[in-house]
Amino acid sequence: GKVNLLSGERSMPRSSLLTLLCALCATMMVVVTVGAVTLDPNQQPIPGFNGYAIGNPAAPVKLEMFGDLLCIDTKDDWNNVISKVLAQFTKDQLYFVWHSFPLPYHHNAFFAARAATAVENLSHGSFFNFAELIYYSQDSFLAGAVNKTETEVVRALGIVAQNLVSYNDFMTEYNKRPTDLATRAEFKLSASRGVVGTPTYYLNGVQVLSANFSIQDWVDLIQQFSAQRHN
Repeated sequence: GKVNLLSGERSMPRSSLLTLLCALCATMMVVVTVGAVTLDPNQQPIPGFNGYAIGNPAAPVKLEMFGDLLCIDTKDDWNNVISKVLAQFTKDQLYFVWHSFPLPYHHNAFFAARAATAVENLSHGSFFNFAELIYYSQDSFLAGAVNKTETEVVRALGIVAQNLVSYNDFMTEYNKRPTDLATRAEFKLSASRGVVGTPTYYLNGVQVLSANFSIQDWVDLIQQFSAQRHN
């Protein structure tokens, strides 16, 4: 290497210096990659999943429904409109995502949403079957359960769930802390997007004021945006 004329010390060759710098940078990159990120204490929870989906995420139109399993309007919209709209499109034409938004003034709504999380965790893709079962017996979890304890309600949800999964497995999964936190996180995510009631709809990320939309209204709107995407 070269000698520093002022100090008489031998300096490192430029090629060796570059090699050392590259090694240091690589080390720093590894540290950043594997090190845990410390989030702000006020950071909104980031869910490990984002809704229950039907279809291809690459479809030209994405329809999101924010619903409450114990909301009568959500049930009516699903049974009479949305489920029939979905039947009009292939999975490559429309990507549908349901987000749980259990309203606090619907008795037992959070318990039902948490039960749905448990069922989905145990049997991926079973959410919509579970939702149909809950809609069928919805009244028993509303006025019919006003005087029931939380334990009694959860057991009743387990009886519904055992049509899809083991009752004992359901109870174990329901009582896990991650199941509770995942359900809370999805509620908070929905609230952060401006959702205040159910059902609420977003089409390609924008809220649709869809009160009294018929099946044909939805079909026409989705086809309109699908055509725009392909033009």
